[in-house]
Amino acid sequence: MKFHLLDGGTIWVPFLFGNHRYEYYGSFETFKVLRLPYGTGNDVDKRFSMYIFLPNRSNGLQDMIQEFNSDPGLFHKRTKLEKVDIAWLRIPKFKFSNTFTLSETMKELGLTLPFQMGGGPTGMVDWELVNCPNAQYMLKISFIIQKSFIEVNEDGTEAAACDESDDDMGYFLEELPKPKPLHFVADHPFMFMIKEDMSDTVFFTGAVLNPLEQN
Repeated sequence: MKFHLLDGGTIWVPFLFGNHRYEYYGSFETFKVLRLPYGTGNDVDKRFSMYIFLPNRSNGLQDMIQEFNSDPGLFHKRTKLEKVDIAWLRIPKFKFSNTFTLSETMKELGLTLPFQMGGGPTGMVDWELVNCPNAQYMLKISFIIQKSFIEVNEDGTEAAACDESDDDMGYFLEELPKPKPLHFVADHPFMFMIKEDMSDTVFFTGAVLNPLEQN
């Protein structure tokens, strides 16, 4: 399918397809939101989801991000989602990686001891194998790097979709008049978020500008 870039160009990219899927969805003045829940496995106390924020305009990503930045609580105030029939669900496959140096951030927060001589993680070292007198007094952490990686493909989407098959509500939903089917086609730049829904903790955010590039 075609994907529209911010510069006005288009590229052909592989998409994930779904028809008539019941997913959590919300439509707002300038953007749409789709929630794709991940399977919980054995951990019933945590429930992770990916949220896709799709601007209504193909070049509206920057304005949407500015809207969120202007009001950090906007996500919680406005993203009230309902489970609806998504007649056409189209999401591009993409990879996203991020490397972040935590050393300076930790120092700014007052956690300076590990970076000082002798303040390193001495309990992680087998000193019998270290042929250096007083080595434990010289150990320190030089830097800390956090690397995150996300890939959205067929396996990930299937895992996200299987968790919310609310069988107890199936008959009840059939008895109600079905709303008009909706389309969610992410064929232009969008933002995504990984969130733990029980604690409302955001673990990762990113933006997909070109699905063919590792963003």
